[in-house]
Amino acid sequence: MLKLNFLLSNCGAESKITWEKDPQEKNLKDLDCEILISLYTEVSSKKESGFKVYCEEQKTSLKLAKHINKAMEEKLQLPNLGIFQKRFEYKESIIPVGIVPAMEDVRIDDAHLRNIDYREKVAQAVFNGLIRFYS
Repeated sequence: MLKLNFLLSNCGAESKITWEKDPQEKNLKDLDCEILISLYTEVSSKKESGFKVYCEEQKTSLKLAKHINKAMEEKLQLPNLGIFQKRFEYKESIIPVGIVPAMEDVRIDDAHLRNIDYREKVAQAVFNGLIRFYS
């Protein structure tokens, strides 16, 4: 996600890459930011292949999720599995979105996750979705 950080920084946006279990982070729930994008993998119970986007019920979270989902659909080779609601435990002022770029237990998805070009396409798609959200 260094590419995403680079793209955002070049636009003058403040961005920070962190890990949930990073010992340097006091508490991710207390972050002071406008948007929090969480990228992670998950195991598919149905052996489905593709990417997913998660958002909260709030209007702005859903709007951002739709823009990111559409940009990912345009940029990535894997199937679009859709947008799903999820409860995030962050401050109300934060617009949260969760992104699963591929399933970790599906062979073709795993190959994509290991591919640097695919990861850069994910970063570019997230960036494109953010640009559309703010336009």
